[in-house]
Amino acid sequence: MLLYQSVTELNPSKVRSSEFGRPKGRELLTHAGQISHQKALVKSALECENYEIEQKEISSEMSLKELEDDVNNLEIKHLKS
Repeated sequence: MLLYQSVTELNPSKVRSSEFGRPKGRELLTHAGQISHQKALVKSALECENYEIEQKEISSEMSLKELEDDVNNLEIKHLKS
Protein backbone atom coordinates (compact mmCIF):
# COMPACT_ATOMS: atom_id res chain seq x y z
CA MET A 1 0.00 0.00 0.00
CA LEU A 2 1.34 3.38 -0.96
CA LEU A 3 1.40 5.66 2.08
CA TYR A 4 2.64 8.79 0.33
CA GLN A 5 3.54 9.76 -3.18
CA SER A 6 6.06 12.47 -3.94
CA VAL A 7 6.30 14.40 -7.17
CA THR A 8 9.98 13.43 -7.43
CA GLU A 9 9.20 9.74 -6.86
CA LEU A 10 7.12 9.70 -10.01
CA ASN A 11 10.27 10.38 -12.04
CA PRO A 12 13.33 9.06 -10.14
CA SER A 13 15.73 10.26 -12.87
CA LYS A 14 15.17 13.83 -11.65
CA VAL A 15 16.35 12.97 -8.13
CA ARG A 16 20.01 13.33 -7.17
CA SER A 17 21.58 10.21 -5.67
CA SER A 18 22.20 12.02 -2.36
CA GLU A 19 18.49 12.85 -2.13
CA PHE A 20 17.16 9.45 -3.16
CA GLY A 21 14.91 7.93 -0.50
CA ARG A 22 14.27 11.19 1.32
CA PRO A 23 10.80 12.65 1.00
CA LYS A 24 10.99 15.89 -0.98
CA GLY A 25 8.45 18.19 -2.46
CA ARG A 26 4.77 17.79 -1.89
CA GLU A 27 3.94 14.41 -0.36
CA LEU A 28 0.33 13.41 -0.64
CA LEU A 29 -1.07 11.11 2.01
CA THR A 30 -3.19 8.49 0.36
CA HIS A 31 -4.73 7.29 3.62
CA ALA A 32 -5.27 10.72 5.23
CA GLY A 33 -4.92 9.42 8.80
CA GLN A 34 -7.34 6.52 8.40
CA ILE A 35 -4.85 3.96 9.73
CA SER A 36 -4.31 5.84 12.99
CA HIS A 37 -8.04 6.39 13.34
CA GLN A 38 -8.76 2.70 12.80
CA LYS A 39 -6.10 1.73 15.37
CA ALA A 40 -7.58 4.20 17.85
CA LEU A 41 -11.07 2.77 17.34
CA VAL A 42 -9.85 -0.79 17.87
CA LYS A 43 -7.90 0.17 20.98
CA SER A 44 -10.80 2.12 22.48
CA ALA A 45 -13.18 -0.78 21.81
CA LEU A 46 -10.82 -3.20 23.56
CA GLU A 47 -10.34 -0.84 26.50
CA CYS A 48 -14.10 -0.38 26.82
CA GLU A 49 -14.64 -4.13 26.75
CA ASN A 50 -11.94 -4.68 29.40
CA TYR A 51 -13.47 -1.94 31.57
CA GLU A 52 -16.93 -3.51 31.36
CA ILE A 53 -15.54 -6.94 32.29
CA GLU A 54 -13.67 -5.43 35.24
CA GLN A 55 -16.79 -3.59 36.43
CA LYS A 56 -18.84 -6.81 36.26
CA GLU A 57 -16.20 -8.63 38.33
CA ILE A 58 -16.18 -5.85 40.92
CA SER A 59 -19.98 -5.89 41.07
CA SER A 60 -20.02 -9.68 41.49
CA GLU A 61 -17.47 -9.49 44.29
CA MET A 62 -19.46 -6.80 46.07
CA SER A 63 -22.68 -8.83 45.75
CA LEU A 64 -21.00 -11.91 47.17
CA LYS A 65 -19.56 -9.85 50.03
CA GLU A 66 -23.01 -8.42 50.83
CA LEU A 67 -24.52 -11.91 50.72
CA GLU A 68 -21.86 -13.25 53.10
CA ASP A 69 -22.45 -10.34 55.47
CA ASP A 70 -26.22 -10.94 55.39
CA VAL A 71 -25.75 -14.65 56.12
CA ASN A 72 -23.40 -13.87 59.01
CA ASN A 73 -25.85 -11.33 60.44
CA LEU A 74 -28.71 -13.85 60.23
CA GLU A 75 -26.59 -16.49 61.96
CA ILE A 76 -25.71 -14.07 64.74
CA LYS A 77 -29.38 -13.06 65.19
CA HIS A 78 -30.45 -16.71 65.21
CA LEU A 79 -27.84 -17.60 67.84
CA LYS A 80 -28.92 -14.71 70.08
CA SER A 81 -32.57 -15.69 70.07
